[in-house]
Amino acid sequence: MSARAFYEPILVTDFVAKYFNVKDLTRPLSDQDCLKVKRALRGIKVELAHKKHVQCRRISSLSVRPTNQLTFPLDDTGEKMSVVEYFRQKYNIILEYTFLPALLAGSDAKPVNLPMEVSALLKATCQRPDVREGSIKQMVRHNNYNNDKLVNEEFGIQVRAELASVDARVLPPPRLKYHDTGKETQVDPRVGVWNMIDKKMVNGGKVEFWTCISFSRSRINLDQFCRELISMCRSKGMDFNEPFLPIKSAYPGQIEKDLHDIHVRSTEKLANMGLTGKQLQLLIIVLPDVSGSYERSKECVKQSWALSHNAVNLGKHKRIIINSI
Repeated sequence: MSARAFYEPILVTDFVAKYFNVKDLTRPLSDQDCLKVKRALRGIKVELAHKKHVQCRRISSLSVRPTNQLTFPLDDTGEKMSVVEYFRQKYNIILEYTFLPALLAGSDAKPVNLPMEVSALLKATCQRPDVREGSIKQMVRHNNYNNDKLVNEEFGIQVRAELASVDARVLPPPRLKYHDTGKETQVDPRVGVWNMIDKKMVNGGKVEFWTCISFSRSRINLDQFCRELISMCRSKGMDFNEPFLPIKSAYPGQIEKDLHDIHVRSTEKLANMGLTGKQLQLLIIVLPDVSGSYERSKECVKQSWALSHNAVNLGKHKRIIINSI
């Protein structure tokens, strides 16, 4: 029987306040808290407290913008309505925590924004394995399948009252093989964990076009960080070039402008080299400790490049470099 973390059947706002120690829900969440909440709730089902009939949705992510900035099209005419106004008109609900992000459900083509304060963690999701086992047994006894003529006579099925026992075993992890030129050429993972110390990749990746920009006012030695990044990647068997554009520090109030400028400059430089269609493979962004900066940079990167994104703490940059490789 498999299981995941079990949560109380409470409103998502109460869950965030209780388990992430958020004392003021009327203010935006920090970038770090947004990431933690998104990871904790991804894949969890919620009930919509404002519906007359119980309706469940599975959470896929959190919105990039706060609830008070979210809109959706009303019809094919393109007319839009804000989520806050929709709940006021449709359900007579005045949303209180509009600076929080909304829960994202539905599909990429038709995303659904669910305010946290009207969404409750589904009770079924909160059952412990032994409780769920008991409820399954009780359901079988209550339905009394073996005395049901349709089940017995029409389909010839017999249903045992007890769950089936299955012999199981844990397979050992596969042995990993690395390049022969490294100090360690193979490793046996322990509890699913291993590291890259003294190892080289058999087929190391190639990073030709990349750069780094910092919007942080903290004293960070970007040159040293980038030198260590290049050195570490090359020592692990990667072909890692020098920065394609000069690394720079920028004002935190103009994140979108500077990221757009990097996109334009890199595209033009690649085109002049006869590499039309190519783009940056890696863009390292050091963010300021300002709420909302992660979402702003994420949205800009998503629009300009097809790059994956991640948030890191440069205070532990050596460990980050190793783990990122």
